[in-house]
Amino acid sequence: MEMKEELKDLRYLKESQKSNKFLMDIIKEVAKLVTDISIYPSKKEVYGIAEAYLKKNHHEFFNKFSEIQWTAYYNEHICKQLLEQIHSFRGSLASKTRDVIFATFGKMNLPSIKSNADSSQTITFIVKKVFSGKQYTNAEFAFIMAICKTLLNPKYDSLQLKEKTMKRKVKYYLKKIKKELPLDDDDDDNSNNEESVKDEDVNLHRILFLFKL
Repeated sequence: MEMKEELKDLRYLKESQKSNKFLMDIIKEVAKLVTDISIYPSKKEVYGIAEAYLKKNHHEFFNKFSEIQWTAYYNEHICKQLLEQIHSFRGSLASKTRDVIFATFGKMNLPSIKSNADSSQTITFIVKKVFSGKQYTNAEFAFIMAICKTLLNPKYDSLQLKEKTMKRKVKYYLKKIKKELPLDDDDDDNSNNEESVKDEDVNLHRILFLFKL
C-alpha cells in the first residue's frame, strides 16, 4: 500500500514538474514576442498575444478551456510571471545598452548627443554592439534610442532611467521610426510635458499578422 502511494506521489511530482516546465517555456516565448512588438505593453496587449500564441502553437491545450476558464487560468498561473519576464527582458536590454555606452565612452566622459548626423551614427553603432549582428525590432531600436538620448543628454542629471520618461520617449521615437522621419531632432527632449503614456488597446491587426490567424 505504501509502495503504491509512493509511486503515485512520484508520478504526480513528475507530471507537476513537466507541467511547470511547459508553462515556463510558454511564458518565455510569449514574453519575447511581446517585447518584439512593444517594450512597454499594456496588460490587454500581453493577454491578447498570450492567447494568440497558445491558439497557434498549443491548440489542444488551449481548447481545453472555456473563455471564462482561460481567463481565470491566465490570471492565476500566467499573468504575474509573464509580466515579470517582460520586465526582465526590458531590464536586460537596458543593461546591455548601458554597458555598451559606458564601455565605448567611459562613465566620466559621456559625449552629448546633439541634433546632427553624428548622433544617428553614434546610436546606430551602439545598437549594432548591443545586438552583435542579430536582428532587432522597431520597438527595441526605439527603446535603445530613448536610453541613448536620455543618458547622453547633458540636461539629464541622473543615470537612473525613469519609467514615465522612458515610456514617453519610446512612444515618440517609435512613431518617428514607423513614419520614417529623421531621428536627429530633439523636439521630445525639449518638451517639459511629462504626462504618463496611457495603455494602448491591443493591436489586433499586428497580432493576427504575427500569428497568421
